[in-house]
Amino acid sequence: MATYGALIQRIIDELPRTDSSITQVVQQNILSAIDFYTTERFWFNEKQTTLTTSASLAYYSWPADMLEIDSVIAFDSAGTSFELTPISYQE
Repeated sequence: MATYGALIQRIIDELPRTDSSITQVVQQNILSAIDFYTTERFWFNEKQTTLTTSASLAYYSWPADMLEIDSVIAFDSAGTSFELTPISYQE
């Protein structure tokens, strides 16, 4: 992946303009695109996480960078896996 600075330079190099004011315009538009797509799902921002539960805890912290849960697979002490079925809050 390109860095922010390399991305700016590449866009400026490909534009048919020579004035220096274009740098600020490119920077503003890149930041605007980042803000717009922050919650969009892409292959490079998908993550997996592991959580160990305890009988003494009723609630767990949601990871700060997690936007959505696709599935939850639980393992018991014997190592058997169970995929949990989502239900509504009312259920």
